[in-house]
Amino acid sequence: MLFKPLKAASRNEAYAINTNPGENADVEMRVSWHMDKELVNGKIIYTEVSDINWENAITLYPESYESTAFYGLRFRHYNAVLSNLTPNTKYMYKVGETSLSEPYYFKTSGSESFSFVWAGDWHTYMPIPTRLEGAMAIVEKAKTVEPNIDFFFSTGDIVAYGSDYEAWLTMFNQNPFKEYMWVNMIGNHDALNNVTGPNNDNYFQATHNYPKNGYETQEGKSYYFKYNNVLFFALNNENMNSLTPISVVQDWMASVIENNPTQYIFVSMHYQWFNGVSGNASQYNNWKSFFDEHQVDLALAGNNHVYVRTKRLFNDQVSPDKGTVYIQVPSSDNDRGQVMNDTFSNGDKIASRWTEGLNTIGAIIVTVTESSIRTRLIDRNGRVIDQANIYNQKPIVPVDKATFKESFKVYPSIISEDSVVVTSSVDAVGKIEKLEYYHADVLLGTNYYVKKQDISYTLNNAGSYDRVKVKIYYKDKTVEEINLSVINQDFYKVNNLATIINNSLMYLKWDYHGVSSIEASIFINGVYFNDVDLSEQLVLLEDASVTDDIEIRVNKDSLKGYYNSKYAIYGDVNLNGLIDEEDISLLQKHLLGIENVNIEALEFLDIDSDGDISLVDLTYLHLFINDYVESVDRKKEHTITYLDMFGQLISTETVMTGSSGTYPNVSVPEGYILSGWDTDIRLVKQDLIVQAMIERGETGE
Repeated sequence: MLFKPLKAASRNEAYAINTNPGENADVEMRVSWHMDKELVNGKIIYTEVSDINWENAITLYPESYESTAFYGLRFRHYNAVLSNLTPNTKYMYKVGETSLSEPYYFKTSGSESFSFVWAGDWHTYMPIPTRLEGAMAIVEKAKTVEPNIDFFFSTGDIVAYGSDYEAWLTMFNQNPFKEYMWVNMIGNHDALNNVTGPNNDNYFQATHNYPKNGYETQEGKSYYFKYNNVLFFALNNENMNSLTPISVVQDWMASVIENNPTQYIFVSMHYQWFNGVSGNASQYNNWKSFFDEHQVDLALAGNNHVYVRTKRLFNDQVSPDKGTVYIQVPSSDNDRGQVMNDTFSNGDKIASRWTEGLNTIGAIIVTVTESSIRTRLIDRNGRVIDQANIYNQKPIVPVDKATFKESFKVYPSIISEDSVVVTSSVDAVGKIEKLEYYHADVLLGTNYYVKKQDISYTLNNAGSYDRVKVKIYYKDKTVEEINLSVINQDFYKVNNLATIINNSLMYLKWDYHGVSSIEASIFINGVYFNDVDLSEQLVLLEDASVTDDIEIRVNKDSLKGYYNSKYAIYGDVNLNGLIDEEDISLLQKHLLGIENVNIEALEFLDIDSDGDISLVDLTYLHLFINDYVESVDRKKEHTITYLDMFGQLISTETVMTGSSGTYPNVSVPEGYILSGWDTDIRLVKQDLIVQAMIERGETGE
């Protein structure tokens, strides 16, 4: 391997420039750079690489602050967030104030597959420049093995001392940091202080701009992001255990995983899973149960300076089709490698080890497709020393486009009269590129639909609209449109809904307290019947049966009824809507075997709910007709099933016919409020499934 001389640390107007992923790398990237503290008007201009003359470049003036992270130094740290980018697209940018930098580059995620080159533990130290030279050379060599590298990845210890500012500057001036988005995490050396004071992880935060989505006190130090179909975690070992219990970190990770469905999960940290020299377990014991439970596919680490790859492990055993592969990158600085023992522990779990001894240079290329993960260890000459194919352990479930389109609802916000809320099924989260909402041809908002709470999206300044168009951009590059009717608030002002019989004809009747004349749709047994003006408060149900389930839905495209009804007059033997002497006579003949009653009426004759039609039921009719009892309504039990906004069970409730249910308490995501329920639970006459609806608000409870 030929080492290229280092490029000296750049001290132009902008320096320490590097690109980090946004939380959703399909459409977001983050850029970090430094400028002298007096330069308060720094900017970034960026555009697609195809825009060679920068004619369509966007200019952004990001936030900055004066950093005191490095002893005796003061500089302005700029943190830019580039949003609404185009997936699977190469971009370029420049930063500065009056004198802009040379171009830097990155690529957004969104392609069918992607690759990254992973190196680590190169301990940049200016008195020994060959360390950084070796690491940058192996990255360049990786490009000859896999030309389509999408980003650059490391697992820490990329400087010998975190406090060595010149080491950071020199490193960031190397080509890989200019050509790629860079993923990094804190190693023990990155927190080392060789100037004055204690070790700390502020050097890392002062030189990067990672998503501020970590657990408490670790915003921007421990973080997660999504690239294509992978949820990446990058964790700070220097904080875990010493300051924050691992259990707290794992609880945070579990909540992130729950809210961010993806095909794969990669977890990375600095400290090794197994000791590459001896084979002894290290971090593996702290994480194996968590990884099993949450279906982590790849665990990445460094620190030990010896390459280790395990077999796929689940429940502490080798597994052919599920579990986690644990991998450790070797050192890449040609200076701090280790020699392996000939014999080692955990030989049943470890598939491969590799080192060149003290002078080791190696890197790993990881390629991810929809169905598998491929890892390749290369040496300094680009030879593939070890490789593995890891097949997906989660079934690939494509979006059911028809069901997804039918799941949309648009209803008024309870926070603002001038806003509406669009909701849809959680099943498509992470499986589509984006949703765009329009009124006519005016774009109202864009929803990237990557988190579960993204099922709810508020459109501001849209309260007067009666229609909203949704454009669905699928990851297969097809686009579909649907038109939705906005639910008028008066739709919710119906009560006392009942199915009745009058002169042998069946009707649906209700009370209406709204002020608008609005149409809704009647469904019988889930089949569209016709539309009705709610102000009419009555509709004839032609050819309907007393056993039919009747619903009022927002419109004929709705999947579910908000109001539900069913005929429920017990003792009405002749099904004419009345209970009188004729019903007693017919029931007597039925009990004597003289005459069979209408088979549909049998459901309404077991008045005492004992499972048998008998003289007791006949007695109830006599008592009712002679005013000894107020009602003969059978107290039949119905089950109401309550689901949260994601379709998960909250609780169930049993109510008697004609009674009302009670909505349960429900926890909603932080930053959202409960805006209502999708089904009315008054005067229940059948089993119901009821789901919570949310909208973005000021509280999470």
